[in-house]
Amino acid sequence: MIFSSSIFLFVFLPVSFISYVFLAGLTKHNTHVCNALLVVLSLIFYAYGEPVFVFVMIAMVFANYGLVIWMTRMEGIVRKLILAGAIVLDVGLLALCKYTGFITGGALAFPLPVGISFFTFQMLSYDIDVYREPDQIQTNPLKVLLYISLFPQLIAGPIVRYRDIRPYLTERHLNTAQIATGVSRFILGLSKKVLIANPIGEVVDALFASAGGGLPTGAAWLAAVGYTFQIYYDFSGYSDMAIGLGKMFGFDIRENFEKPYFSSSMRSFWKRWHISLSSWFRTYLYIPLGGNRKGLVRTECNKLLVFFLIGIWHGAGLGFILWAMIHGVAVVIEDLLRRATGYTKKEKRTFLSVIGGFFGWIITLGIVIFAFIWFRSDTLTLGWTVTKNLFGAGTAPLDPMIWTEFFNPFYVVVAVFALMGMLPAVNMKRWCEHGGFSCYLFAIIAYAMCAAAIAGGANQLFIYFRF
Repeated sequence: MIFSSSIFLFVFLPVSFISYVFLAGLTKHNTHVCNALLVVLSLIFYAYGEPVFVFVMIAMVFANYGLVIWMTRMEGIVRKLILAGAIVLDVGLLALCKYTGFITGGALAFPLPVGISFFTFQMLSYDIDVYREPDQIQTNPLKVLLYISLFPQLIAGPIVRYRDIRPYLTERHLNTAQIATGVSRFILGLSKKVLIANPIGEVVDALFASAGGGLPTGAAWLAAVGYTFQIYYDFSGYSDMAIGLGKMFGFDIRENFEKPYFSSSMRSFWKRWHISLSSWFRTYLYIPLGGNRKGLVRTECNKLLVFFLIGIWHGAGLGFILWAMIHGVAVVIEDLLRRATGYTKKEKRTFLSVIGGFFGWIITLGIVIFAFIWFRSDTLTLGWTVTKNLFGAGTAPLDPMIWTEFFNPFYVVVAVFALMGMLPAVNMKRWCEHGGFSCYLFAIIAYAMCAAAIAGGANQLFIYFRF
């Protein structure tokens, strides 16, 4: 079940929300009862698309719950071994489902449960957080199950760390302002997906499908830049919907995107892009490996390892690894240049620093666009073809059918709104939080437009459902 589907928008969500609000009011916000209802709703949500693997997820949750209980009762090396066993169990299942086919060349493959990369990392977060702070343990297995299976973020994140969500498992409340903010934020995300990401995706898919025979330089740039826009609006739209739904049910889920395409460095980009993932790797891998405390060589090797694993996390494909390593190498080079030039954050803002920031933004955006070609391409051959075409290697004319179908006023309007939504001065998230007549009017109109588009068949899977 996806957030932009008719079954979710017109059946599951209204029934779930009304039931939850009614039960919360009837029991005076009894958290135990509300948690039980949310668990049932979340399992129904997941079972709709994964009727078998929902039981695998439940079994994994209870296995982790039992191991963590056991771990907190032990000391020393035994405690560490139990944590290691929990990590091997979680990562082992992820690897079995996600990478067996890639490793065996297709000779042996297992089905890939939707969202396994996300809920596996949340299980690891629970294991490690309790290992570090044993008093954070949950003795109630229902709360652990709710943390893992909570439907707003179950399928494609954001990756919610256990220590951040733990307070809401014990006590939370609803009020009208919070619900209104949540609804507005959900509709904002839905609009990003249905009204912007989906139409741009149609153009991008057509261009990449034609790229095998070569693309004119302009069309290759349109494909690369178009995908950069598509994946942002697709994934940030999902994150907005998840955050909005969380608010509607009393949870505060952290932001996952902060205008990443206006970063003036690769380091800044990864503080703004898929924040929950980069934060997870920094907290649970980079810092435990020594972070930047073990000397220059160790620091840069740690960063490259983290980016390599980020690529593997995204999928069993060389394109994902190449995408991540382009980012990793760029971050390392950037870091070495900072050290060589003696640059520090404390430098005063001068004319030269502004000029440097502008060129830094151009270079960063160029690297991001170039790297996304490999992320999008199904094969390295396709990625290389599109890359060559960016610089004039493509001589084949663009299919006239593509010109006829996509280059019209509708797609121009979509592109304009996509550009406007990127601007730093446009802060729709803050607008949703402040509410007001204009916000609610926008929400009503946008929801009606999305409903009409979905009814007309505009219903594409989210890009991150692949992971």
